[in-house]
Amino acid sequence: MYQGVYKACYPLHSGSEKIPVNGQPINDRQRLKKEWASFRRLHKLQPYDAIKDYFGIEVGLYFAWLGFYTAMLVPAAIVGLLVFLFGVGVAGRYPPVVDACNKANRNLFNMCPLCDKLCKYWSLVDFCPFIHVVYIFDNDATVFMATFMSIWSTLFLEFWKRRQAILSYEWHMMHFEESEEQLRPEFVATATTLRRNPVTGE
Repeated sequence: MYQGVYKACYPLHSGSEKIPVNGQPINDRQRLKKEWASFRRLHKLQPYDAIKDYFGIEVGLYFAWLGFYTAMLVPAAIVGLLVFLFGVGVAGRYPPVVDACNKANRNLFNMCPLCDKLCKYWSLVDFCPFIHVVYIFDNDATVFMATFMSIWSTLFLEFWKRRQAILSYEWHMMHFEESEEQLRPEFVATATTLRRNPVTGE
């Protein structure tokens, strides 16, 4: 393409995407459409091997990571929802919220002006809904949530290392070295000179 021999280049797909009338796919593209790109398969696991075979290892590994990450977010989402519901249930009884939302305390909590000139003192009672919402999201259980997320992130990394090692073994990538990867043709076509790499010596 860089030498002007071809005007364009694009990856080829293996056959038509339309599945025959009998519903049985006859190529990898149709098989992926039936087993992966369908809302009926939303509750099923992704066919990582078929994705890898059709799109390549990098894309297959990307979707494997994405699926693993999404699955690991489920317990974090459940704990986050419980912490949020705890805040909703307790916010009305939290003493600072009760004091700030009591209209009898309007003249008791006078706050400093928000600017240097032409701004008046304001009452904390005027910000009752804001204080109520802030406590819903930042309550006593958020300390537990922060501790849980720190443990979750460590477990996520360790479990992903294990999953990645399993995929590397299954996909015959255990001894893959980044330095052995072939140079991209686009780079080779534009690189007109060579020089020694000061790090590797190549």
